[in-house]
Amino acid sequence: MNRYLINSAARSSPNYSGLFGTGEYALVDDFFGSQPNLLPTPLRHLRGLASQINIGDLLVKDESTRFGLTSFKILGVSYAVARLLKSRHLAKGSVLVCATEGNHGRAVARVAAENSLESKIYVAADISPARIGALEGEGAQVIVVDGNYDDAVKQAAQNAEAYGWQIISDTSWPGYEEIPRGIMAGYTRLMTVY
Repeated sequence: MNRYLINSAARSSPNYSGLFGTGEYALVDDFFGSQPNLLPTPLRHLRGLASQINIGDLLVKDESTRFGLTSFKILGVSYAVARLLKSRHLAKGSVLVCATEGNHGRAVARVAAENSLESKIYVAADISPARIGALEGEGAQVIVVDGNYDDAVKQAAQNAEAYGWQIISDTSWPGYEEIPRGIMAGYTRLMTVY
């Protein structure tokens, strides 16, 4: 037997707008509406799997070509960095920092390069050479940390604080919520026709 849950509040309340207010959604729409390279990404039908799990159809949003990268992560990063630049929290030549296991760091590096910013991407010691190459191919300086992903996060945060660099993380912690929230707002573009 298949089970599923429906968020009844999303359909029953006329005031329900999701995680963000209508003003934030309007800012997201305005930002992405000004992006000439934003092309729709397709929905793929997985009819075989749908049949196996006894549902009528299953669609998956294919983000493998988003802005020339293989991930939706660039949606959130580009929106959050644009907000920081517009509010003058970042200036040309600023350094963006994050820890990554791949896609988020590549998005940070790409957006940094597109905005004449530097990027320093921290990775765990066990990351593959191909991922390091992809990050470097986007213009990032890759810093390999002796340890795991959590160690890379700690080192990135320590160095950012010590040198006045800007952390661009899609995860939050106490005192660091605004940028991850902006990144999540940018991700909402996935739910539109694009």
